[in-house]
Amino acid sequence: MSLLSFILPLRIDNHDRIINLKTSLRFLKKEFGEAEIILVEHDSHSKCNGEIDLNGIHYVFDCNNGPFSRVMRLITACYMQK
Repeated sequence: MSLLSFILPLRIDNHDRIINLKTSLRFLKKEFGEAEIILVEHDSHSKCNGEIDLNGIHYVFDCNNGPFSRVMRLITACYMQK
């Protein structure tokens, strides 16, 4: 178990978000290699699969057409840690 975790809630609504996510994940893996990274995607269908290298990342997909709620995605990730 890592002493440090990063929780990244997201909804990919344009290509710039994918670019930003790839950049952020590359940085976190390089600078905090031992840290746990939890990626929580909230959308009607997954847009990370095939676009993002999910090796070493805890990925959770929350299928939901409703409004994006960052707080709910953080709570989802926190429950994963128990």
